[in-house]
Amino acid sequence: MGAIKDEGESLGYGGTESEDFSEDRSGGLQKETRQRREGEYQCRFCHSSFSSKYDVTRHERTHTGERPFRCRFCHKAFIQRSHLLHHERIHTGEKPFRCQTCTKTFARNSYLIDHERIHTEEKPFKCSLCKASFGSSSNLARHKKLYCGDRLY
Repeated sequence: MGAIKDEGESLGYGGTESEDFSEDRSGGLQKETRQRREGEYQCRFCHSSFSSKYDVTRHERTHTGERPFRCRFCHKAFIQRSHLLHHERIHTGEKPFRCQTCTKTFARNSYLIDHERIHTEEKPFKCSLCKASFGSSSNLARHKKLYCGDRLY
């Protein structure tokens, strides 16, 4: 998939706005507009910029392939320390996030948040075609794939 860029429109506050047009899976063009302030940390490999040195270093690992965080159990390597910590919970069985309603435990806080919607019946993820609602984005994605033909929306 190719990309077309329109760079450099001034925003008047010391920054620039760029538009990226990338080809989507159906062959059409998809537009993304990004804003970048001058003086932020700039990626050495692409036009991305970040507000901290830590963030740009972490991002640059996606280009270099560097994975400095290694699992002590299986030696799988990760770009971010947080990804390593989540992975190691697979080996240790640690599930530090507990549902206050039913006491079920989870390895990640995001899993707990999705689970708690079962109790509250909150369904914030809505299908744009049939208006069905879901408690998690993964359930919505599965619905779209199975019942809506996995089209781009």
